[in-house]
Amino acid sequence: MFDSPLHYLTLVFSAKESLFKCLFPLVNRFFDFHAAVITPLSSGSTGDGEFRFELLEDLDGEFRTGYRGHGRYAILATHVHTAVILKPPTQDSD
Repeated sequence: MFDSPLHYLTLVFSAKESLFKCLFPLVNRFFDFHAAVITPLSSGSTGDGEFRFELLEDLDGEFRTGYRGHGRYAILATHVHTAVILKPPTQDSD
């Protein structure tokens, strides 16, 4: 799936950075890399594809443990680009 372990690690790091930059303004609190797990999805291409993320801790009332989303990535010769795509949080019904 990846040309090297370095591409994999760089993708995971970049995806977690993208997640932080996306969610921090919404939750207004610091969270570290342990707050989410990133799972690259097989795309048949080593250059671009999608990844899933899942929150492992509550960040606020809307973005709670178990919240799942996805993003896209592109791996170029010297750069990795990632973007997070948010869906509306689901509301629990009483």
